[in-house]
Order: sequence, then structure tokens, then C-alpha cells
Amino acid sequence: MRAVETGREAERRGRRLQHLQELGDFFDNSIAACEEVRRTGNRNRQAIRVRNGYITSDDKAPSPPPITRLLPPRGIPLQVHLLALYQAQCRYPDGRQVGPNERPVHPNGRERAISWSDLILSGSAPSVRTNLARQFNSAVLFLERNRLVRLLRTGNGRFGGFQLLYEDGRSQSDAEESMSYTTPMADEHAVRLPCEFFTKGWVHVLSPAEISVYLMLRHLRGRYWREHDENGVYATDSVRRAAYGVRPDSYERHRELAAYGLIETIRESRRRPDGRIAGFGKVDGADRPKPYRFKLASDSCFKRNAREVVMSALMSLSSVRSV
Repeated sequence: MRAVETGREAERRGRRLQHLQELGDFFDNSIAACEEVRRTGNRNRQAIRVRNGYITSDDKAPSPPPITRLLPPRGIPLQVHLLALYQAQCRYPDGRQVGPNERPVHPNGRERAISWSDLILSGSAPSVRTNLARQFNSAVLFLERNRLVRLLRTGNGRFGGFQLLYEDGRSQSDAEESMSYTTPMADEHAVRLPCEFFTKGWVHVLSPAEISVYLMLRHLRGRYWREHDENGVYATDSVRRAAYGVRPDSYERHRELAAYGLIETIRESRRRPDGRIAGFGKVDGADRPKPYRFKLASDSCFKRNAREVVMSALMSLSSVRSV
């Protein structure tokens, strides 16, 4: 079974590496568009804030948290949603209700305003504009079905005329479905993401599972900051499932996050590099292995070009696995 899983992992990484290699100028154009959104916004933000209820269900939010519904194997709903939150906070000051989307879906040759086709990157063939538009439309429809946006009749087309709803799940009930998104105040319980997460392309190249695990760890660091700084933070399998909706297969993406230099993994000395423990079947009681602990790298780690970092890490991981 282990050999089969390793083969599947190698195949998955190979496909992903090939896709990243093909992105080329499309990646550069997307991160330039993200920087332009930031530069021309009403505020020169250093970070955006995502309310805790988007990431975890232990803050009086619906279970499972909304982010868990944005992890389909295909499509880009999480990328589109995070970019929508980013552009809203770049444009509006804190505590302001966000109006309907005014950004065009397709580039406008006359005005050359930044379009959604400029901001997003496809999960498949990056060079086909029609494919980008199709994936954007599918993502918006997916967000609408999960009550994270609502579709309005505007001059921006069926899918371009969306309006954000609260991201933390409070718009999930029928009675509250019309609660339009308001940018978070500085004192709200929220996780901060540096703007470089967007302007350096991390939102484009990290997988949805990697993003969900990273946001879980970022939330844990905010809650247990002293423990994080001294020993690292962790979450047991039951907490990962119940509070964060992180399944075991998604949780394993912490290995990639460490390879990208976004987190540091702190493991027991008796664990092997692959996470196994010699004689595990004979270990019980108080001597059972403890969960991995993690420390997050400083926010400066996001100042690196995400595509270059992830490609290099995937090649290194592939070479280690093949030995």
C-alpha cells in the first residue's frame, strides 16, 4: 500500500510541477495585477484579515467552517473567494459594507482596467482565456450555492455582478442570507494574511488543502501565541476534524508547507523523517506518539516568488522520494 501511495504522490507532484512550469508569463501577469489592485486601492494595506469563523467552527460559527466547502478536487472557488476578500479590503476601509463587484470578468481593451481574468490563474490550461472565464463563472456559482456571495442583476453579466456575503458563516441560514460582507475592524477576531500572499502568487500556487492547513496553523498561533513561540502549536486529529474540518489527507500537506519554508515542523526525536516510529505497534498508553508541533515562519517568507519556491520544493521532494 505504501508503494502505491508513494507512486500516486509522485504522479500528483509531477502533474503539478508541469502545470507550474507552463504558467510562465500568466503567473507574472496575475501577480502584477494583484499588486496593481493593492497600489490603486483606497488604502495601502499591509495585510488582510479573514474572520476566524471562516477557518474554524469553535468560535460560535456553523460547523463545518465555510472554508471546508471550498476544497473541491477541481476548480478554483477558494482562490476566487480569497482574491475577492483581498480586493474588497484593498478598496474599502475597515468596517465598510462592500458593494457589488464592479471589476469586469474579461479585459477591456479601451479602459484596460484590471479584470478577473487578469487576477486568477486556471487550475488547468493557463493559456486559454475562455477556460479562465469558465472557471471563474463556475467558482462564483459555487460560492453562491454556499452562500458566500449572492448574484445580482447588474451590467457586469450574470457572474460578474456578485456581491460578497460574510465569510464567517453567519449568512448560512435562510433568515440571514442577505448579510452583505463588511470589511473587518481591527479588533475583530480574525487571521491576518500579508498582502504578499497575493502579490507574490501564493494564493495562486498553493493547493486548497495547503491553504486550509496553513490557515488552521495561523489561527492556532494567534490563539496560543506563547505556546507557539516556545514549543510550537498542534492539533489532535479529533480537533482538526471537528474544529477545522481538516481531514487526514489534507493534514498531510504540512509536509509541503514545511518544504516551502512557510512552517517549521517539530517532531519527536524517535520519529523518522517520514513520520513513522519504530515499533509503533508496541507503543501504548502514556508512551503513545505525540502530534507534530509547528512554528510558522515570519511573514517575510511570503516576499519570495511563490512559483519559484514551490517548483524548487516539488523537485526536491520528488528527488528525495525517488531515492
